[in-house]
Amino acid sequence: LDDQRCAPPPPPTRGPTVPDEDFFSLILRSQAKRIDEQRVILPSDTRPLQTNPD
Repeated sequence: LDDQRCAPPPPPTRGPTVPDEDFFSLILRSQAKRIDEQRVILPSDTRPLQTNPD
């Protein structure tokens, strides 16, 4: 039975990885861009507030 076994396949090779600092920098830039795209300018009311005299 042992004679019929074959060698296991070699482990898969891993591709190159990016340093953590570059990865987090990429996330930070993309999130900042999303936040900037979602910003709105609120209209300002230039009239003074009116108070009710009591």
